[in-house]
Amino acid sequence: MATTGTKSTTSTEIGTENPPLTGDTTITINTSMRVCIGDVWVSQDEVKAGNPDNLEWIRLTNETNRELKLIEDYTFDPKTLPVGTYTSIKMSLRNIFYRYVELDKDNSVKYELPETMGSWFDACNENDTSWVKPDYFSTDGNHKLNDNGVFEVSAAGEKIAGFTVDEGKTVIVTWRFGAGATEP
Repeated sequence: MATTGTKSTTSTEIGTENPPLTGDTTITINTSMRVCIGDVWVSQDEVKAGNPDNLEWIRLTNETNRELKLIEDYTFDPKTLPVGTYTSIKMSLRNIFYRYVELDKDNSVKYELPETMGSWFDACNENDTSWVKPDYFSTDGNHKLNDNGVFEVSAAGEKIAGFTVDEGKTVIVTWRFGAGATEP
């Protein structure tokens, strides 16, 4: 569940018209995101806080995407990966994205909320085409490389469970962006 603490308004900073908020705090449910994921890599090595990025990465994308898409519209061409367990994912992302939410008490009331990868409260510019530092996901959460070139946890709740490729088997990997790892 997302919570916005913004005063009631009828439009966002970049011109998207939204219904009025419900007061000082509007409680919403996240339904999707429109984001630009440039490239995606996977690794059998694990991203761990305090370690450098000396992992062996395998690129899943054939070319760098530069368009905003709904997260459910992302697909990748089939890849043949070496046998093993993949515990880390690396993604390049553009700075601006849009969160789609609906009011928790009335799912017919929907909002498009522009955000930046830096902060919920940073000003949004629809012409922003900048990229943020790559995100590195593992069982310990989302990491960024700090100024010293070592991983730091930036969002402990944004975990992945990983996946295993067995000899002679086809693996279909799906994702629920924004959902985090879940137990079966």
